[in-house]
Amino acid sequence: IYFEGRNPIRGKIEISDNKFIDMDQNSPADKMDTRGLIQLSSVIDFDEDTEFIVSGNEISGNTVKTSTGDSSDLMVLRLFSKDQVTITGWTAGEAFSVKADAADIKLPYFSDNETTVNGYRYTFMGWADEGHYDGPTTVVDEFMAGGTTVSKGMYYAVWKVEEVSEPIEPDDDPVIPVRPSKPDDEDEKCVEKYGDDWYWNAQERACMLKEYSVVIVNTSAK
Repeated sequence: IYFEGRNPIRGKIEISDNKFIDMDQNSPADKMDTRGLIQLSSVIDFDEDTEFIVSGNEISGNTVKTSTGDSSDLMVLRLFSKDQVTITGWTAGEAFSVKADAADIKLPYFSDNETTVNGYRYTFMGWADEGHYDGPTTVVDEFMAGGTTVSKGMYYAVWKVEEVSEPIEPDDDPVIPVRPSKPDDEDEKCVEKYGDDWYWNAQERACMLKEYSVVIVNTSAK
């Protein structure tokens, strides 16, 4: 998917819910794996308010390099434009590669530097060059931040992954502890049987606590 053209400044570009399958695999030998899934021409204008959304896309066929051992290295984003790009919607922790194909290219930002998904916190650490990259979630010694001006080459997004404990939300409808009654009992004499904190609830036909905060009651024996 290729974007170019000046005037007006692009306010929003969105690439969502596409399937990229075996891209560039039928190209001439000297062109294979040289083009990005998304390419931004040198003659395209952005500014700090431009929304660049890449979300919900399926990429298969070994098109994105996930570690230094992969043979295929097709980039997600190929940049000729020197304007700053902020990417929204990319799933944290998934491989993302950028090819700077001109001098003085600014590496992209991600709009969410920290994301928590399924009990794991993904923190965007920065971009690793070809010599330091070892996978999208392998933290290495040297990174470049979003906005760093770089020369031609390949650059890869890296996230730090940490397991986190997500807070348990309280139930909207708490379970009221009860002492169940036999069907033919009109009055269980709750105070006599269970203590001053209990009373007979005719509607529920059970003994209930008068006041409680958090109480666990084992009713299996009664």
